[in-house]
Amino acid sequence: MEVYGNIICSYNIKEGEINILSDEFENNNNNIIIYIKDQKINFTKKYNFELYDSKRVRFEIISKEFSMKNMFKNVSYLKYINIESQKYIKITSMESAFELCSNIENFSFNSGLDTSKLISMKKAFSYSKKLESISFNKMDLSKVKDISYMIEGTNLYKFTPGVFNLTSVETMSSLF
Repeated sequence: MEVYGNIICSYNIKEGEINILSDEFENNNNNIIIYIKDQKINFTKKYNFELYDSKRVRFEIISKEFSMKNMFKNVSYLKYINIESQKYIKITSMESAFELCSNIENFSFNSGLDTSKLISMKKAFSYSKKLESISFNKMDLSKVKDISYMIEGTNLYKFTPGVFNLTSVETMSSLF
């Protein structure tokens, strides 16, 4: 089994059962493997953290194409996310991927992500209230067609779009 990339997250909670993935996330254990404290666990959307757990979760992506649609939508304890690619994951959607993540502070998108098939970023970050900056400087967003509501309801003061050719955008209503 090949690993195409990792999504590394940290959660801001002392203990208890929390959503580590959105209930609306459609992907399953056919293309993602979950590790907590470097221990592989069965695919789950909720996890019960103990008081002294590190709250660090790594999602291994085991498919060439991957949709992040609704992946962390309304996962309120998510604090930090780093997406790193090893063999060029083709991200196909980021629609509502981080919508309503009320505690997210930092996004890091490293090189190696192939966004040539990414067409929707609708509501990708909407109402993630603590989010202040986003940088896509290592991503090619030239094929994105829908950016409606993408950053609505955020406190964003710095936005670095990278290669963001707006000629492909068909819908951008309520972007801000």
